[in-house]
Amino acid sequence: SDGTRILPCSRAKQREEFRQHLILDAATVAARPVLYPAEECSQEDLPAISFCSDFEGGNLRRVRLAGADTVEVLLCGDTNRAAYSQWFFFDVVVEEPLEIRFQIVTFRKQKSTFREGQRVVLQLDGDTLWRRAGFNYFYAPNRFRMGCQQCYSTLAFTLKLQPGRNRVAYFYPYLFGDLLADISTFRTAGDVLEVMEFGRPKR
Repeated sequence: SDGTRILPCSRAKQREEFRQHLILDAATVAARPVLYPAEECSQEDLPAISFCSDFEGGNLRRVRLAGADTVEVLLCGDTNRAAYSQWFFFDVVVEEPLEIRFQIVTFRKQKSTFREGQRVVLQLDGDTLWRRAGFNYFYAPNRFRMGCQQCYSTLAFTLKLQPGRNRVAYFYPYLFGDLLADISTFRTAGDVLEVMEFGRPKR
């Protein structure tokens, strides 16, 4: 543990946040200021905060300003995967210390380990370590639907961000680039790894 005390949301606050999710109409949501992608940011009086996910594993689709200290986050689906998409990985850049509420609204599972105490991981600017972070976690169904039956769910949590780049992820990232770097480290001779197709006999 990193020593951070987990502060649960009060039930009253959870109910109010859930209620607000359900009563919003599409026109109200569409009118919210867009923070990401950058080319769609049209207002000059937006807070000094920016988002980025143009790196391996990054999967932001859209970020809207939902309140003075709250953002609504929509994620891209996993590539080549039609089932549940739980992964998220993105950067938040701020100019000064900022406490901000995230509402990630595109989860498709009705249940989540975030209800049982899981927390996101955070990497601060200039740091090489990941640490568990966030408080006031909340996971519940929201107003979005896919087709006629399945509802989406929202993961909400609050992070204390530090000046510079703050990298946020669902879990400790280990990407294809990390794998290649490890292979390069372990096989210093520079020989080529033999690639085999699993399930087929070697010719």
